Amino acid sequence: VSYTYLQEIVKSGYSRIPIYSNTRTNIVAMLHIKDLAFIDPDDMIPLVSVLNFYNHALIKVFHDTNLDIVFKEFKKGLAHLGIVIKIKYQEGLDPVYEAIGIVTLEDIIEEIIQAEISDETDIKSPYRDTSNLELSRNINKHHIRQFFDSSSSTIPEITPNMHLTICQFMSTGMDLILI
Repeated sequence: VSYTYLQEIVKSGYSRIPIYSNTRTNIVAMLHIKDLAFIDPDDMIPLVSVLNFYNHALIKVFHDTNLDIVFKEFKKGLAHLGIVIKIKYQEGLDPVYEAIGIVTLEDIIEEIIQAEISDETDIKSPYRDTSNLELSRNINKHHIRQFFDSSSSTIPEITPNMHLTICQFMSTGMDLILI
């Protein structure tokens, strides 16, 4: 897992990344962005090691499966995202499963309630100045990307107030960590 790979994941904006082998239609694993929280890109840990360590459930559903069946599968709590597959037949070859899309728990809930679900990035409120909201999003993305941009010459600065806050939290808000 390199700096470049981490940059691409952060830029994508997704929390779950399907991992494929050879072709994009052959999804073999699911990577959660939180799996990378303690990964040091300098260690160059192979992606397969991260995937094997977390071993997230990969739910595959046929393209003609009823949503109530998929919903029951999601309710088991193993995953909130499924890979939609169909069987691909090729003359002279064995049939293979081919990923043709994804389905999420949010997709199913939207179908049930017949309305779009807005998350925190979709909120449009008359009480907010959307120009400031967009500016704050850009600033936050910029600060986050600084940590993953190996070519960046700027070093994030920790102000004296931030330093004091961190020290206070670590001395009072955390249990003792023994090594």
